[in-house]
Amino acid sequence: MFNLQCMVIGMPARHRYVKGRRVRVRRTRRELERLSIAYKLEELIETYADNPRRDFIDEFLESLKSTKVIAIIGIPGGGKTQDLAEIALNQPRPITGFAFTRADMAELRHRLGIYTEEDVERLGIDVKTFHAVAVDTVGKEFMVGYAIEVPGTKRKLGNRVFIDIALAQEKLRRIASIRAGYPYSLDVFTPTIGNSIFHALDMVIHTRGFGDLDRLFIQLEKIKPGLSLPIKLYMSCIEGRRGKLGDITCRPAYDFTTILAQIKGSSLPVVNYEPVRTILIDEFQDWSPYMLYLLSDWVRQIDVLVIAGDPDQVVYHSLHGSSKDPFMAVIRGIKQGNIRGEVITLTKSHRVMEPINRFATNVLRRYTKPQNWDDWVGKKDSEPRLYIKSWRQVRDEIVQSFNNNKLFILAPVNAAVLFATRSLLKHGLLPLFFKDVPAFVTRSVLIARRVVKRYIEDGGSIFGASVDDVASYMPRGIGPETARFVVGVLAFTIKTANFKRLRAMNDLDALEDVLDSYLNPLRMTYYHNPSAPVYVDTIYAVKGLEADHVVILNWDVKRREINEYLAMLWYVALTRSKGSITIVPPPLGSEFHTSIPMAVLIEEAEKAGVKVVNNV
Repeated sequence: MFNLQCMVIGMPARHRYVKGRRVRVRRTRRELERLSIAYKLEELIETYADNPRRDFIDEFLESLKSTKVIAIIGIPGGGKTQDLAEIALNQPRPITGFAFTRADMAELRHRLGIYTEEDVERLGIDVKTFHAVAVDTVGKEFMVGYAIEVPGTKRKLGNRVFIDIALAQEKLRRIASIRAGYPYSLDVFTPTIGNSIFHALDMVIHTRGFGDLDRLFIQLEKIKPGLSLPIKLYMSCIEGRRGKLGDITCRPAYDFTTILAQIKGSSLPVVNYEPVRTILIDEFQDWSPYMLYLLSDWVRQIDVLVIAGDPDQVVYHSLHGSSKDPFMAVIRGIKQGNIRGEVITLTKSHRVMEPINRFATNVLRRYTKPQNWDDWVGKKDSEPRLYIKSWRQVRDEIVQSFNNNKLFILAPVNAAVLFATRSLLKHGLLPLFFKDVPAFVTRSVLIARRVVKRYIEDGGSIFGASVDDVASYMPRGIGPETARFVVGVLAFTIKTANFKRLRAMNDLDALEDVLDSYLNPLRMTYYHNPSAPVYVDTIYAVKGLEADHVVILNWDVKRREINEYLAMLWYVALTRSKGSITIVPPPLGSEFHTSIPMAVLIEEAEKAGVKVVNNV
């Protein structure tokens, strides 16, 4: 998940602090042009997100009149996925469940007791991502990476070798973008103009379908002549209309966006060789208008549709135009008798404490319309607090109490995540991430592995070693900033390896365990290591997860109007903690702005009865 605003962070700041004085810095003409293009692309994407084709949603709502619909509204921590699973077991089978993300899919499969293909056969229930179902309609051999070979996209899992389709898609888009003269980043935390151009393509398809591509090209050319060329090169390659794109041989193929069109008119999914009779959708609010439109044909052919989600947790609006409107329309249709079915509202949270629940709802409703489930109930085990602290205070506390609790550090923009990660690394603490690992972390870890290997080969012992001793083996030519990150990784490696060494591991075993278990970039995510003590990421990536304590970085890269989607994003962040919450204003001297005014957050917390401890 990325946010367009983080693109400007890499440019010279409007102001810098030199010896405590604020100094204005003049941007070059080229930098100003890049900044202008970035903002215009952002505006274009937002326009499409806010204006989907209404007939897509109407078609879906019309299809519901031919089937029974059960809608579950689950407040944060209300157990909506569990309810969805329990209700599903009483519906006509076979059943297929759809999820938008792999994490949602894994959670629903767990709730249903599906771990193997034998479980699918025994229960008559299967759960897949919607994109996986789309791939099944044509076969993976017709996907980018298979039909069009892209170097560096093979992956090995155990004895199985497979193609990473998502990576192949990104690499092919990068080739097209660079050929057209625009940079494209494979690091989701530092997107560039090329990423934004293709984000516009994905947004248009998810909100308007394929019929608006010519209009998109015209709008891109108005921003800057040639801005549509990356998409045209890419599309001509995957449509087989050109022979080569760089060194890549082009053939007809689909990516994860263009494959969706193949669902329209396709036959119902099957489970145990029989067409399904019930469809489940978890996190229904995440679905884009185009995905709902494609689903309408299948809905007309089934007996029951069960949906679950929270209309107040729409976090993918900026990704593909999802909104609360379809969910609310379904609820109204059922209550007014236009749709046959029932609405189940879960109003008691097993996670969020009183009165943090009221605080989160107050912030949300300051910018959105009230709903009849706003008086939902939180846990009453203790008295949580809202702490206001500086980043330095938070960082020092994390370093001192590392391994004591599960902690989430959340931010609304990628730039804040990178700032926090760099800061923690410099102090020898390596956080994990929910979905993707920033490229600079991966690079630092790989360099640190080489440094430690050279140190051990030279006869050094990691047990009792100092960071300076090990860092002396760092290769030459590394920039000072990278060197600081590598030293942070080394500090973490030594500290953790020594801890494991004291627990009866020998020197080499302890070191290899740290390098393979903790510092393997493929394992530095929540999916592979859900029990790590500290995670840092954007709020977008954390929906559905919970922690003992949550730190929210109230940082943004520009001042912006607070709309309902930003309010929903904060609602998600404020409801992840099982206890207290800490909010961190922007560091003094940084270029960050507040996302929501601190005065507003303190006011709403006090109004809800939350004790505010302001240490800033």
